[in-house]
Amino acid sequence: MRIEWLGRQVAVVVLLVAGPVLLSQCSDSDQGFLPRVNQAPPASMTVVSGDDQYSLHGSELPEPLIVEVRTIGGATARGVSITFRATTGGGTLSATSVFTNEKGQASTRLTLSTELGINRVAAVVDSDPDLFAIFEATSSNFRCREAEDTLKVCGGCQTSYGPKDDLFLVTRRSELYPDFSAGIVQIRRPPNPTEPWTAASFLEIPPDLMIFPPVIWDAAFSARGEYYIARRTIRPEILKVDVNGNVSRLVELSPDLPDEVEIATNSAGLLVGCDVRGPFIVRCPPDSILRFSEAIFADEVNNDALAVDPRRHVDNPLGEDIYFIHKPTGTLYRLPMDSLEVEPAGLQNVTGQLTPDQAEGARGMAVDDVDGSIYILVDTDNTKELLKVSTGGSVTQLFDFFSRGSGSAQDAGVQRDLAFRTSFLFTLDVLNDKLLAYDLLVDEFIPLFSDSLEQAKLSDRDSQGNPLAGEQRVGLDVLK
Repeated sequence: MRIEWLGRQVAVVVLLVAGPVLLSQCSDSDQGFLPRVNQAPPASMTVVSGDDQYSLHGSELPEPLIVEVRTIGGATARGVSITFRATTGGGTLSATSVFTNEKGQASTRLTLSTELGINRVAAVVDSDPDLFAIFEATSSNFRCREAEDTLKVCGGCQTSYGPKDDLFLVTRRSELYPDFSAGIVQIRRPPNPTEPWTAASFLEIPPDLMIFPPVIWDAAFSARGEYYIARRTIRPEILKVDVNGNVSRLVELSPDLPDEVEIATNSAGLLVGCDVRGPFIVRCPPDSILRFSEAIFADEVNNDALAVDPRRHVDNPLGEDIYFIHKPTGTLYRLPMDSLEVEPAGLQNVTGQLTPDQAEGARGMAVDDVDGSIYILVDTDNTKELLKVSTGGSVTQLFDFFSRGSGSAQDAGVQRDLAFRTSFLFTLDVLNDKLLAYDLLVDEFIPLFSDSLEQAKLSDRDSQGNPLAGEQRVGLDVLK
């Protein structure tokens, strides 16, 4: 009793003499010190928010670390002294000694360590050290604050994406936009499977300086809702379209970058690109790219086929595998990383069984989010097929496009890009303007559109409506 009384006496003296110092360490929601009057002792502490965040090393986390304390009867415990302490990985706290407010909550903010890895913070009730909570955050090389947007989806909105599972296609020219300019086409999934799909304009992609028409390379959704578009006008660049349709430049790529870049994202929002020299990361702040020393080649990589494993690994929840193709050796490579750095295993050979046509002519790649199989779309004059590569490296043909119709080059079409959703693979036949869906359960390709005006909205044609297939590229992805 004497010790507790002395503690209270000291606390009163400090509050009177150094009140501003104590108040400066209160959480953002505090109104100052709230005395514990006729209150049962604290009995529980829970995390309200701020756990499991992920950001650029040395940056302040976007969400505060907030705990809530309650009494044995479940009432909020106000005026309870809480100590926050960084226990692992470093990091700096905005406040270390905080009193709970009228809601029984106390908070602080964490600035991550400049070192990569896990930062842990403990919150402890001073009067009862057995009441504590642990926060974890990841200090990363690649995470951008700009990627913290929350996906907003609504059906039929003109200013927002939606609904989920719709396909989005970006093409160099579409009749949905004036003068056949570049734009995003939203391909709407019908609520009733027996009803037809429809294609509608979503957003026109402006030319650079309103002069130079863009050449579209690829497009991909981030896990948080942004739509990224890789293109070249007077410069190579990656655009970001936010959830309200606002377009901005995310990163300007090097002017000497070889033409054509493929892009993909992972479940943590990491934006990955691939050109003829190999894969790279768009790093923070978003004005530069980072290459991997383990995967730099001399103009030998297929820059039209890139995939990122969408699964979060059980043994490593930050694990993301990047897949790309080395053309001279016909090798499909896996680059395992954990959003912090390349994993110790380094670059891995998945299979070296791809033929020269398959390695050179790969036009799209996707990873199955269930079993990790890799699907590769191949389109050359002589080889038009859909391949499946198992995680063990065996290669099988799922579909031969020359089996369509009469088997002619016209009926086989020209396929560009590959997107995956559940048990379906999607590709666009830019020669015949047909969006195709391959059902993995029945091993069959079906057109989503019948022969109608909908088809002319999907790919690049001249002013007379003639197809400009050639080396045309499109970006095709599913809003998940």
